[in-house]
Amino acid sequence: MGVPKGTTALVVAAFIGRAAPADEVRTIGTDLYQTVPTQKTRAQLSDSLVAPATKAVKANDFAHAIPLYQALVVARGPGSPEAKELAALWAAAGQNEDAAAAWTSFAAAIDDPAARDRATAEAKRLAATPDSDKLSLADLVADARRLFTLGRAAFAAKQYGDALVYYHMATRSRPTSRASCASSGRPTTSSAPPIASTSSTAGISCSVRSAPMPTSFEPSSARIRRPCSARCSCRRPCRAPSCG
Repeated sequence: MGVPKGTTALVVAAFIGRAAPADEVRTIGTDLYQTVPTQKTRAQLSDSLVAPATKAVKANDFAHAIPLYQALVVARGPGSPEAKELAALWAAAGQNEDAAAAWTSFAAAIDDPAARDRATAEAKRLAATPDSDKLSLADLVADARRLFTLGRAAFAAKQYGDALVYYHMATRSRPTSRASCASSGRPTTSSAPPIASTSSTAGISCSVRSAPMPTSFEPSSARIRRPCSARCSCRRPCRAPSCG
């Protein structure tokens, strides 16, 4: 699916000038996926992740539960119940640094002063406590592939906000993948936790770690593309959204 050069930039500019419905997502910062209007509600976009996320939590399967909740938070916002649950999951898994960051993000996104104070205090407590053994998160390849497919379909239907949210949920579903362009020296433009981003080439085989979430995307031939001269470990030109 070809897209005339500059088309996406115009779409993104139009998005930035519009506010997201207050009842759909609580927004902080300037990350476009948090503020962009969507055709479907944020709950509808992420509904398919709820059941597997709940199942993983009940089984204390943190390696699967955390990536699923990271994707849910992309759709539902940093002040959502899912964001609070994500912070608790990081702590339960002994990943105190990530838990502190999650509680800090949650505190910044909520209005209730008492709840904000509790979240801030928990973040400070966890930040002063060393991590236990590092948790290896699961790579949810099937979920990422499905979300990328939904994103491409939404883009084809000119539902650009839905597409952007789907793409970001997909990148959060591949947290452990690595690529050489993750250490290419790009400047950091977001305070969001490190994410994994994947290319849709050949069944999502190319990935990036420890990169900021982008505030825009430039699909071309049904793929996300950002300027990147580096080549991924899969030996294909890097087309990950956070690479560049």
